[in-house]
This record gives sequence, C-alpha cells and structure tokens, in this order.
Amino acid sequence: MSKSIGIFDSGHGGLDILQFLSQAHPDWKFHYVADLLVMPYGNKPLELIQKRCQEIIHWFEQRGCDAVVMACNTATAMAIDKMREEFSLPIIGIEPYLNYINKAPEKDFQNERLGALVTPNTFESQRFKSLLELRDPLQLVKVETIFELAPLVESLISNRDLPQFKERLLELLTPLKKYRWREVILGCTHYPLIGEFIEEVLEAKCISPTEYVAAQLENRLQWNRDQRSPTSSTTAAPTIKDQEFEYRNTLTEKWEYKKISDFLFWRYS
Repeated sequence: MSKSIGIFDSGHGGLDILQFLSQAHPDWKFHYVADLLVMPYGNKPLELIQKRCQEIIHWFEQRGCDAVVMACNTATAMAIDKMREEFSLPIIGIEPYLNYINKAPEKDFQNERLGALVTPNTFESQRFKSLLELRDPLQLVKVETIFELAPLVESLISNRDLPQFKERLLELLTPLKKYRWREVILGCTHYPLIGEFIEEVLEAKCISPTEYVAAQLENRLQWNRDQRSPTSSTTAAPTIKDQEFEYRNTLTEKWEYKKISDFLFWRYS
C-alpha cells in the first residue's frame, strides 16, 4: 500500500534520505520542506528550532502524511522528544550512526582510526552526549565539528559551481587529514550528499545513517523490508531514477513539484 511521507531539513540535506526511500518505494508519495528561512539549524537557539519543527510538521499533517522524517541531526537532537509529545503521527529522527561500532564486530576500532563529523549544536546537545556515552563508552570515535560544511553544500546547490566547492572543501577538510581516519561517520544529513568528495579528500570511507533511518521508518509503518525495490549506495554517485516529489521551501512558501536532479545535479552528470 502506498504511503505519504513528509521529510524536512534546514536545507536540502534530507534529499539523501528522500532519494534512498524513493528508490526503495517508488509508489510512495514524498513531500519535502527545506527551511531556508533560518538555514542552518546548526547554530540556532533551541526555542527557534522547536518552533520551526512544530510549524513544518503541522504542514505535513495538513498534507495527510502517514509519517514524518526529521532529516536533520540538529533538529533531532534538540526537538524530536517535544515533537513526539505534541503530534500523534510517527516521527522518525536521525542521529550520527555511532552504533556502527557495534554493528561491525569484525573491526578492531582501537586501531581503525574512526572519526565523526557533526554540527556544533549537535555536539553540544545533551541527546548527543548521551548517545556518545551509550554507543562509544571507550571514546573510540574522534568527533570534530565543522559549522561551515552544511552552508557550503547549500551554496553548491544554489550556485552549481563544483570547482569552487571542491576548492573550499579541500581547505575545510585538510586539517582533519592529520587523524588519518580510515572511516568517518557523517553526523549531518548534508554530508552524505557530498560523501564521494569527502572520501576523496580524507581518503576515508564515509558511514551514512541513511539506510538505517529508512529501516526505522519502515518498522514504524509496519512495512516489510523485503518489499523494497533494489537501491544503490547514496554516499557515492548512484545510477538512479530521477523521481519527482512535492517541494516547499520557507522562503517562497508554496508547494511545487521538483526532481532530485534540480538540486543534486552532480549525481546526474
């Protein structure tokens, strides 16, 4: 049975999750909100982020959505508990996939040099601190914050200047090469959008939570994962169908139909 899913982020980071879900469930209908009016959430106060989440989830209720994905690590860390108290429909959040440590028992993370990239607000949130204590009590993961990275992705989407983007990305990530990470957990939904470029600079494999968020959504909707259509990894440029979805950003305040290639052009070149 077809489902109607609302997905939102402070910008376009949630498109990675939308892309994965639209490949796995081509009969589902998707509504996406980019909160460009206050993007990024990574340095905004708690009260503002909670207010924005309330308004956007209310829009999804009006569109008749069966579930909502808060496709933003910062929004999840700062607002998801309150949103679940206020709304009856299923709300799925996203967090840095620190449980990767437990999901890959064959690896010796004492020697694997594992890193994580998160926003400043995520890093300072109590939810993230609790997650670190729960999933990484031995402090095996080196966590770094880069505020400018999410806005840089948004500038790539709006300006479509890939060479300029790569030049600035190299400047931002080069200081992290000293850690010689073998793998890096991507703790902001904007980061998997450029996972292939991050891997190129850091020479490390990117770990994205996208598929695990999809699984959580399917579980909440009591959907059998065996019914998925085949999908590709979304941290590298996939061969994908350019599915249409309903889109709204908080600058224009109108719903319109868009395709993923309208934003993530580098995945379709």
